[in-house]
Amino acid sequence: MDQGTAPEVLEQHTPMMRQYLGIKAQYPREAEHRAKMGKFYHRAPGGESWADVILRLRSALNTINLHYADKRVIVVAHQVVVLCMRYILEEL
Repeated sequence: MDQGTAPEVLEQHTPMMRQYLGIKAQYPREAEHRAKMGKFYHRAPGGESWADVILRLRSALNTINLHYADKRVIVVAHQVVVLCMRYILEEL
């Protein structure tokens, strides 16, 4: 483990940052790839990128629009999905 991920240093960070630093220490090649690609396009092994999530969300929103156009709909999701939904709705 390098000095930046020593246990006493990890305790000073938020849970999300501790998780990232732990992954960086355990999978340095993957962390390097993520740094090059950026979190928007990086696809973890067995996972999906934010761009992949946006493609699925566009499809889901089209389906919701098709079947529930005249109704109110609530979508409950976690942080990445909410951020990607904002990306779509705000036409970024």
